[in-house]
Amino acid sequence: KRCDVVTAAARSRFTLQPGGALVHAATNMCLEAGAVIPTGPMDGNNIGARRVRLEACTGAANQTWQLGPDGTILAHAGTMNACLDIGLVDDDLSRFTGANDANRLQVFPCNGHLNQQFSLAGTVVGQAGKCLTVRGGAAANGTPVEINTCGAAQADQVWELYW
Repeated sequence: KRCDVVTAAARSRFTLQPGGALVHAATNMCLEAGAVIPTGPMDGNNIGARRVRLEACTGAANQTWQLGPDGTILAHAGTMNACLDIGLVDDDLSRFTGANDANRLQVFPCNGHLNQQFSLAGTVVGQAGKCLTVRGGAAANGTPVEINTCGAAQADQVWELYW
């Protein structure tokens, strides 16, 4: 079952059920939590950030997402207390300056910060009003997903929710 658009008003009534996928509309590929970033940030429990990328949809657990009541998007259908998170530019800790264009997305333990809160309305909008964007609009496995300035009718920024 697919939900193409979720308005801010409807989001409080909408629940992405465990096993739900976040699918990039132009490529029909899934948002996936990948491997731990070897040099990436760690939380207080030494749980590392995971890269977020575009991959062919397989239904695997690392392609399942759940909407949290606070605007978070939980990875692995909410089973590991990890949230979609606006991370760093190319994993370089010295370059993190907030929600700037080209900041990569990652999965990181949920912490309630603004860089883990999103709204859904065809596009997925995060901190500073930036949209989830497939880097370069590519349709290849492993393509990084980042945030960029939202643009009208940009195919690389349109996502569909499946549950």
